[in-house]
Amino acid sequence: MAWCAVLVLPSLWGAAQVIQVQDEAGNPIPAAVIRNQAGTARMTDLSGRVELDDLLLQGDTLEIRSMGFATQSVAMPSSTLDTVVQMLAASVNLSEVVVSADQPTRESMSTVAVNRISANVIAREGPSNAATLLWNTGQVMVQQSQQGGGSPVLRGFEANRILLVVDGVRLNNAIYRSGHSQSAMTIDPFAISSVEVRHGAASVQFGSDALGGVVHYRTRSPRWEMGSVARGYMSFSSVSNAPTIHADAEVSREGFASFTSVTHRRFGDLKMGNWRPHGEKEWGLVPWRVRTERDGSSVVDFADVNADDCIQPNTGYTQTDVVQKVRIGSVDRNVELNLQHSNSSNVPRFDRLNDASSGGGPKWAEWNYGPQRRTLAALRFRSAVEGLGKVSLTTAYQKIEESRLKARFGAANREVQLEQVDVASVQLDVDRNAGPWSVGFGGSWDHNRVRSDAWMERRSDGVLLSDGVLTRYPNAGANMGSVAAYAGVSRQWSRLKWEGAARYSKGWLDARFEDQLGLTLPFESVGYNRGAMTGSSTFRWQARPFWGTHLILASAFRNPNVDDVGKVRAKDGFALVPTDGLRPERMYSAEIGGHWRTRDGRVQARISAFSTALVDAIQARDSSLILADGSVLETLVVEGDTNVIQLNANIGRANIRGMQFKAVYKPSKGWRLWSTLNMTQGLDANGAPLSHIPPVFGAAICAANVDVVFFGWSMALEWPKAIGRLWAGDDRQCRRGDGVRNTRMVDHWGGHGGPHHRAGHIQHWGA
Repeated sequence: MAWCAVLVLPSLWGAAQVIQVQDEAGNPIPAAVIRNQAGTARMTDLSGRVELDDLLLQGDTLEIRSMGFATQSVAMPSSTLDTVVQMLAASVNLSEVVVSADQPTRESMSTVAVNRISANVIAREGPSNAATLLWNTGQVMVQQSQQGGGSPVLRGFEANRILLVVDGVRLNNAIYRSGHSQSAMTIDPFAISSVEVRHGAASVQFGSDALGGVVHYRTRSPRWEMGSVARGYMSFSSVSNAPTIHADAEVSREGFASFTSVTHRRFGDLKMGNWRPHGEKEWGLVPWRVRTERDGSSVVDFADVNADDCIQPNTGYTQTDVVQKVRIGSVDRNVELNLQHSNSSNVPRFDRLNDASSGGGPKWAEWNYGPQRRTLAALRFRSAVEGLGKVSLTTAYQKIEESRLKARFGAANREVQLEQVDVASVQLDVDRNAGPWSVGFGGSWDHNRVRSDAWMERRSDGVLLSDGVLTRYPNAGANMGSVAAYAGVSRQWSRLKWEGAARYSKGWLDARFEDQLGLTLPFESVGYNRGAMTGSSTFRWQARPFWGTHLILASAFRNPNVDDVGKVRAKDGFALVPTDGLRPERMYSAEIGGHWRTRDGRVQARISAFSTALVDAIQARDSSLILADGSVLETLVVEGDTNVIQLNANIGRANIRGMQFKAVYKPSKGWRLWSTLNMTQGLDANGAPLSHIPPVFGAAICAANVDVVFFGWSMALEWPKAIGRLWAGDDRQCRRGDGVRNTRMVDHWGGHGGPHHRAGHIQHWGA
C-alpha cells in the first residue's frame, strides 16, 4: 500500500483558505476531489489549487482523492492557514486500505489488511465466477470441487465463518453451511466494479459470521455524467467450450441515472491438465462416462469408457445474471434502487459424480445442485443531514432457492431436497465529526425464514412418488434473525491514530421438527434468544513517512444458524442430525504488523502476524440419539447407506495463528513484480489439526503493460464509438495440470484455484 505524507505550511492571509495539492515532486494535481464530512465536494483547478470558502469548517476533516494517488484525510487547523498537501502514488497491487465516499466509516473501522480487485483486472482475467477471481489477490485460498462453485478461505475460516456482502447487503443467510459453499456463484463477475477482501475479525463492523474476514462485492452503479453508453463483451474458453455473452448500458440525465447489465454463460464439460508432478498418474482421472437412456416410464444407466479421462463428463451448466440499478437525486443526496437476479441450470457436483461404488463402477447417475436462484431488491438512501452528519439507510429483501437432486446408478427414482429462504434487512449508518473525533454509529435488523421440502420422483418423467425422503432442514419451518447497534470513534494525534468500536447484537432462532420416516427426534423444536457484545481497538503508528506499524485487538462471534442446529446430511459414512443447546462461537484475536516503502515508491512491503483463539468452536462429533421411549439410535440409513450418527457440538477452544506477507517491486514504468506468502496453522484443544486450514500458499507474478500480437485478441465495442486494440491474452493456466477427485483439489501451478485448466482464451469486450 502507498501511504501519504501531509505537510501543513503557513502561507499568506487571504479572503479564503486555499489548499494546494501536489505530488511527491511538487507538481500540481488538477481535478483532485476534496470532500468534507458533510459530503460537500470541491475540485482543484489546473494549478492543483482550490478555495474552500463554505466547504471548510474550522476543525473539519477533509478527504482528498485523485486517480492514481492514495486517498488522504486532512484535519484542518482552527485558523485560516493555507495548506499544502503532498500525495503519494498509490499502488493498486497492495491496495491494503480502501476508502470510498460511498461507504460508511463502519466498513473501514479496525481494518488494515484489505485486498482490492478492480473491474479492469476482472475483465482481463475473465473469471469463471465471483469466487475464483479472488485468487488475484494472492492472499485468498479458494476451494473448488466442481465447476459451478468456489469457497473462499480467509485466515483458516470458510463458508459460514466468513461473511459475503454485495453492495452493503449480507449474503450469508440461515442455511449457510460450515463446509464448502458455492453461494458466490450467484454474483455476476462482469457486473462487479470492485471486490474488497478484509482479513480478520469484523463482527464489530458487520455482525455475526465475520470471524475470518469479509468479502465485499460492489457491483457497478450508474455514473452521474450526462450521456448514454452501451458496451458488449464476448469470450470463449476452450477448456470447457464455454461461451460468455455480456452487455450493459448506462443512461444519465439531470437528476436521473440508470445501469443495466445482462450476462449469459454456458459451460461444457471441463478439461483437466495432464501434468501431475506428484507421481500419482491416475489420480483425479475419470474412467467412465455415465449415459442414461429413457424408455417410457423406465430409465437405464450405462457406464461407457471415457475416451479422454482428463475430461470431467456431464459437468456443464448454464447461468444468466441480470443487474438493474436506478439512481434519483444528485451526488450528495440520492436514492438508489438495486435489483439483481441470478438463475442457473442444474449444477453437477463433480466430486460426488466421481465416487465409485463397492463394485468399482460409478456410484451415482445424478448428483446435482438444482437451479441456484437469488433475487435481491434493495433501496438505499444517502444524504448529508444538518446537525446529524452523513446518513446512509439501506433496506433489502432477498429470496434464495437451492436444491439437491440425487439418483443412484441404475435407480429408477431420484431424491429431491428443496430449500427456500426469504431474508429482509435494514441497515442504518451515520457518520459525523465531533471536534477532533470522527464518530460513526448506527444499527441493523434482519430476519430469515426457511422452508425445507423433500420428495421422491421418477427419473423418467418426474412423477412424484409416495416414498419418504428426509428433509435437509427442519420440516416444520425455521426462523432466524438479529437486531444490533454499533458505535465507533477515531482520532489522529500527530503520528498516532486510534480507532475503537463496539457492537451489541441480539440474535434469535426457532426451528421446528415433525416426525419423519426413519428419523424421530427427542425434541420438537430448538432455538435461542441471546445477546453478544464485541469490540475492537486499532493503533496505527506512522513512525516515518515511509514506514509504520499497527496493532489490532478484536473480538467476534457467530450465532449458530439453521444449518448448525437443524441439518440432516450423510457423507463418508456419517449422518449429521439436528441438535439442541449449541452456544455461539466466539473469537478473540490479535494482529501486529508493519508496512515499508522506499522514497520513490518502487519497492513496497507489508507483513502481518495474527493469533486467534476460537472459543466454543462448533464441530461434528460421533454421538447417538436417546429417543422418547428410552432406546438409543446410533446409526441412520440415508440415501440407502447406513451411517454413524454425528451431532454438532461446542468442542471447547481452538487456536489459529499465521502470517501474511506481500511485496511489490516496480523496476520501471510498465513493469511490476509482486509476491505474496501466507502461512496458517489451526489446532484444537487436544493439539489436533482443525479442518479447512489451507497449506502454505502464495503467488509470484511478473506483469507488464505491453501489447503483443499472439495469445489472443480483443475488440472493444462502445457506442457511439468503436475502438480496436491488441490484447495480451492470459494463457498461464495452459501450463498447469490439476486433478479433482473425492472432494480434494490439487493446483500445481499455484496462481489460480479451481478444478480447471484453461487451454486457450479469446476475449473481446467493451472498454
